[in-house]
Amino acid sequence: MKLEEIKDAIAQDLKIDRFNLVDESARTPNLFSKYLSIYMDEKAKLRAIQRKFWETYKERREYYSGSAGDDKYKEEPFDRKIIRQDLDIWLDADNKIQDLKDRLTFQELIVEILERTLKEINNRNYVIRCMIDVIKFENGS
Repeated sequence: MKLEEIKDAIAQDLKIDRFNLVDESARTPNLFSKYLSIYMDEKAKLRAIQRKFWETYKERREYYSGSAGDDKYKEEPFDRKIIRQDLDIWLDADNKIQDLKDRLTFQELIVEILERTLKEINNRNYVIRCMIDVIKFENGS
C-alpha cells in the first residue's frame, strides 16, 4: 500500500462514533486484524529492501575496493584506486546505495506508522470504556 492510502485509512478507521460505542467496540478486533495484515505485508517488504540493500552494499564495496570481477569493470569502468579509509565516503555517495537507503527509510516509516496504529487499536477499548464512564457521569449514573 502507498503511504497516503495507509494514512487515509487510519484516519477513517480510528474515528470513534461517540453515539455508537457498542458497535465501535465490536469493530476493534476487525480493525486489529486488518492492520496486522497490512503490517505483516509491509514488514515483509521492509525485509526484502534490507536484504537488497546489504547485497548491493557488498557488491559496491567490492567494486570500489577493486575486488569485483573483471566483467563488472568492463560493464562499469572504474579506474581509480581508493584507500580503505575513503571507502565509506564513496559508498555513502554511491547512487545505487543512496536509492536503496531512501527506499529503506521510507519503508521503515510505513512500518513504524503501522506499529503505532496497532498499539492505538489495542488501547481502543480502554478509550471506549472511558467514554462510557464519562457519559454515565454526565447522565448522573
